Amino acid sequence: MAGRRPLLNEQTTAKVVEAIKGGAFDWVAAEAAGIGRRTFYDWLARGEGGHRGYIEFLVRVRQARAEARICAESLVRQRDPLSWLRLGPGRERDGEPGWAAPQKPQPPSPDQDGPRRTSQDVLDDAMEDRLGLGNMPLPGSDC
Repeated sequence: MAGRRPLLNEQTTAKVVEAIKGGAFDWVAAEAAGIGRRTFYDWLARGEGGHRGYIEFLVRVRQARAEARICAESLVRQRDPLSWLRLGPGRERDGEPGWAAPQKPQPPSPDQDGPRRTSQDVLDDAMEDRLGLGNMPLPGSDC
């Protein structure tokens, strides 16, 4: 008996990633590609958990989010530099990055000797090793 085709494949990933890069909310991009919202977030959680097959999806979605954000921030900077300075990166102060609420550092685990590796560390390593994105230049003005 043939099972159903897996939904997570290159074609689905490409559709989701391109829509996110274009400015769509990630879950809307997933639904447009035929993936339910719960399934989409489950795939991201599996990637964060280190499940093979889902790590690359997670990395590509995060990269697409970042590229879309760069484009949006660049447009704000070009169209309204004063708002960009007041609300964006120009607003940065110690412990307060622009645009978003400050991130709280995680306390070290008492049973660990060295610094604690986060899931972001693992994903960064995966991007560098698997996709060769370690020294990727930032996108230009092709927003």
